[in-house]
Amino acid sequence: MVVRTARRRVERAHGAGRRTAHGSLITGMARAGLVARGVLYVLIRAIALEVAFGNTRQQADKSGAVRLVAATPVGSVILWLLAAGCAGHGGLAPD
Repeated sequence: MVVRTARRRVERAHGAGRRTAHGSLITGMARAGLVARGVLYVLIRAIALEVAFGNTRQQADKSGAVRLVAATPVGSVILWLLAAGCAGHGGLAPD
């Protein structure tokens, strides 16, 4: 009897966790995070190409990408969007 009740509670909790994980808010945050991470990688690649061809002395890493974005007229807005996206993805932990 106790085992059956515990099993039902575990199954309900498992179902609730699954519904939450597949909810539209969590999925949207994860997608926004992947887009933000992709944008950062494209910026880093662009800086790396500029460094390779001798057009700039900027660092081809995440901090260089942030500096590149910050130098634009709408840089602060873009940085806030990137930060929100990265937060939705769980940050910028190394691969």
